[in-house]
Amino acid sequence: MTPFRFVLAALLIFAVPAQGADRIIYLTFDDGPLNGTSNILDVLEAEQVPATLFMVGMHAQASAANRALVQRARQLPLVTLGNHSYSHAYNHYRHFYGDTEGVVADMVRANAVLGLKPLVHARLPGRDVFRLPSMSKNDTSLGLAQEGREEPDYEFVAASGFYLYGWDHEWVHKDNGEPVQSVDPAS
Repeated sequence: MTPFRFVLAALLIFAVPAQGADRIIYLTFDDGPLNGTSNILDVLEAEQVPATLFMVGMHAQASAANRALVQRARQLPLVTLGNHSYSHAYNHYRHFYGDTEGVVADMVRANAVLGLKPLVHARLPGRDVFRLPSMSKNDTSLGLAQEGREEPDYEFVAASGFYLYGWDHEWVHKDNGEPVQSVDPAS
């Protein structure tokens, strides 16, 4: 078993007891399809664990193999395919979020590539924003200077056909891809 599969399997094992304690863990993966997506799908399928894969349209179009991964994810009954934008803001978030209509256009373009139709589960790149029927939350990690330069209309994005999901915990990796955190709940 590769180290990546071991870590993912360990994460899945710890997800089950949390559900048994009347708590739910929502397992999501962002930025794919990437090199590890096939391994993620293998484990999710073998362990019959539900998850959402928020995919980037540009990554999905990058190769025939990536297009096949998108199709495979769509075929798994416990996997939900979500929109994580077309461009991932080209990792220039301030510029991206300075144009709300451009954000929507980027998200709609990803819908077309990923074969998604509204209402779409979506995650905005680089922002911890929720816009759901029962929940609204802005990214509290943005500083005042940043908020002054970018004022995206998240309600407009949501009203354009997207349920927006932020995150509660983001897994941090070293430059070589190795997770910084441990799967041990005591750490």
